[in-house]
Amino acid sequence: MSVMEIEPEVFGRILTTLHSAHRANEYGRCIFDHHEEASFRSLWMGTDPAEFERRYVNAKTTMINAWVNRLYLANQIAVALNYECDAESFTLHNLPDGVEKTMPYTASELYNELNGINYNLFTNAGRCMFSHDDMEKLHRLISLAAHQVITARGER
Repeated sequence: MSVMEIEPEVFGRILTTLHSAHRANEYGRCIFDHHEEASFRSLWMGTDPAEFERRYVNAKTTMINAWVNRLYLANQIAVALNYECDAESFTLHNLPDGVEKTMPYTASELYNELNGINYNLFTNAGRCMFSHDDMEKLHRLISLAAHQVITARGER
């Protein structure tokens, strides 16, 4: 089993895809799930509708950005542990600013990239570098992308 460090541009395209679909309410719910949405709604109940919508969109955007950044960090950690990088010289990096300014993936491309990333979150010893909750979100995204690929093929 070989773990590879995935380029930030891949995560940037994932971020672009999630945000473009999040506005259409497709992939966003895989990250900002119904529990988080209910918590947000109860917190801001009674707010002016326009202000509520602004805060809601901002909260979803923030959660999606943070989740993709954690995915990127987890990949770096898996590579470092797998190849026993020198702890003194190893540095984690957040996703660079502006990396999301690219074209979104198609459902098929997203499915392939997410599966590759899923594989690259584990060390040779089988240790996963992503939390249980975040792995569930990743698996929901992979399932949704697979469903979209199958649906699109059925429509041809």
